[in-house]
Amino acid sequence: RGSAGLLILEDITNSEYTYISADGIRFVLRKGIIVRTSGFDNNLTRKLQPKDYLQNFMKAKEIEKHLFVYHSYDKPKLTDLKLSVNLKKIGLEEHTIFGVSYKLFRVEETIESEYLGWTKNNVYLLDPKDYYVWKSIQNLSPLLPEVSYEITKKPAL
Repeated sequence: RGSAGLLILEDITNSEYTYISADGIRFVLRKGIIVRTSGFDNNLTRKLQPKDYLQNFMKAKEIEKHLFVYHSYDKPKLTDLKLSVNLKKIGLEEHTIFGVSYKLFRVEETIESEYLGWTKNNVYLLDPKDYYVWKSIQNLSPLLPEVSYEITKKPAL
């Protein structure tokens, strides 16, 4: 709920990775994208999006792509908030994670809700070989804090 902290991988179910913090905050990631949270005063309960959209975007030749996703929240209850999404491929960058150097591909995502008058930028840093998301900054709602994470060890599959 506060500043930076360690998240522990709690569970892997159907390609969804659940991470938990010491204060009981949970993040569920699918292919590097946060799709659910729990433990906040307002939680993302569902995210409807095209399957593997980030990885499919990386495989495609296009540099930019526009699509829509839908977020649902619990308190206050809001179902299928339509978000306009613009993805943009930026390029390779050097990043160090726990003393190991990685060349990661940066993808920037702008999300916008006309309904809420809310626009934010997200960042995904992916392995260019398998599109695994090692680092990310994600905004999920005007009521939730910005989430920044970095995977220190790729989970065994």
